[in-house]
Amino acid sequence: MDEEPTLPRLPGPPHRASAIGGYGRKRGRGPLAPAATAACFSTSSDPAVFSSDDDPALDNYIHGRRKKRYVGSWYDQQPASSDSALGDDTRSIPLPKPKRQLRRQLDSGVWLSQGDEIDPDDVLDEVIELDSPRPRLLLPGGTMAPPPQPTNFRYPAEEERAIEIIEDCIESGKEMVDLTHLNLVTISDATLEPINRITRIPIVGEDIPFVPGEPEIKLYLGANFLRRFPDGVFNIANLTELSLRGNFLRELPRSIASLKNLRVLSLVINQLRYMPGEFLDLLREGGKLSEVRLHPNPFYQLKAREFCDFGAVEYQQKTFPPLEPLERPAHWAGMVTTLRARTPVQYFEPTGAVRSDFQIPEPNQSLSADDRLLDHEDFWELAGPKTYRWDKQPQTGSDGEDDQQHGAAGPRTLFELAMNTLARHPDTERTMDLLSEKGMPEHFMQAFERAYRGHKMGGLRCCVCQREMLSPATQWIEFRHVHRQELTPLSIASAIFLALKLSKEPLVPFLRQGCSWKCVPHKAAAPTEPPRRVSVASE
Repeated sequence: MDEEPTLPRLPGPPHRASAIGGYGRKRGRGPLAPAATAACFSTSSDPAVFSSDDDPALDNYIHGRRKKRYVGSWYDQQPASSDSALGDDTRSIPLPKPKRQLRRQLDSGVWLSQGDEIDPDDVLDEVIELDSPRPRLLLPGGTMAPPPQPTNFRYPAEEERAIEIIEDCIESGKEMVDLTHLNLVTISDATLEPINRITRIPIVGEDIPFVPGEPEIKLYLGANFLRRFPDGVFNIANLTELSLRGNFLRELPRSIASLKNLRVLSLVINQLRYMPGEFLDLLREGGKLSEVRLHPNPFYQLKAREFCDFGAVEYQQKTFPPLEPLERPAHWAGMVTTLRARTPVQYFEPTGAVRSDFQIPEPNQSLSADDRLLDHEDFWELAGPKTYRWDKQPQTGSDGEDDQQHGAAGPRTLFELAMNTLARHPDTERTMDLLSEKGMPEHFMQAFERAYRGHKMGGLRCCVCQREMLSPATQWIEFRHVHRQELTPLSIASAIFLALKLSKEPLVPFLRQGCSWKCVPHKAAAPTEPPRRVSVASE
């Protein structure tokens, strides 16, 4: 048989194939003759293996054009240049890398990288649905941020009405915010905070110049069901008048003394047992308070029908540090107090146990009229605590010469520091659960409750040495007359009239607290002859 005819040889040297396909060691870029190129592709009888219709990258194998660049996987290739379809852009411009986001796949529990944009809030919501409760952020001050409210949170209907009234006052520039008769049980700080946005609308006339001024906010919260003093009141900077008439308040926070711009205060018809001693800082000459209404209230009262105020001035000068004098105008008139009597001192152990015969009832207890009557002690007397031995049962006595007496607290104990830390911790419910577990000493919970109540009431400072404390070691009550005074010389007739008027006014109790057994009332000099007694007016 005849041999099968062979194909003709390709024209040109074999090494020139590197210039066509670029397969050699060195990439040649020299131009080929058109005849050679045509013979190379036209003289072969083999069919084409690839087609530019199947793979766009095969367009690179065309003479006279630079190689195109593509990015992406084999099934999703994209040109790497801005105008690679024309082939006239020689620069390769890389596409920006997609932002890598971590997204939790709920079916697998694994965090995977996603190329698409993801809203972080959506991711957090998906995590919260599985891992409740919502994580709380740590603020720069070291405190935990309060948990965010759900989007469908709604205030009670009573508080919604209060929000509408406050918004109306902001829009109209009305400085009197009347929230009476709204049946409010509580009112949040967020509800009262917009009151600071109230601005005074100036009266502009033809002959009246424009004088900018701060608003004088008057807030009325009377005839409601408030059992706790609203903390949002302290955030109102220009509050000049406050009325909480006809509520169910049993205690006032000590931080009420921070309302320096207050001029009128009404607390009548509540459940108050006493006033905080810090409130006396506003009731002195030069203060802005011009009217204070406190009666009627179920205040503590003196058991004796007569008392003696001899040595009251000396007792105050020896016991309390001098106050910084206030600037007062030439024709000042305001509210002051006059000290009349005080009770014996109630002493506490560090655990909270009472170590004195005298004891002040708790303000949260339901007391009858007789239970609210307290003993009094003259200013030149001072009863000591019960003495006891650390290694034996407590013994009752006032001399305590043979027994080891519990002296002044001095430095703070580790127990006090621990309770102070727990009282400031944001997770109060968890702390109460731990302290109430079986096996915990009972006085732990009692000390924590006192510390937490003191922290919520605005902190606690010793009235004698002004040191910050966790819980008081001593406390007593001063009975004072609260009255109005003017800086004008009083005649003899005016002084007698004022004395007769005060004798008919009921006394107001003010609570004093000390940080150690040394921070107690200092005794005044005893009288050389029997002092004059003054009768007590009942409320």
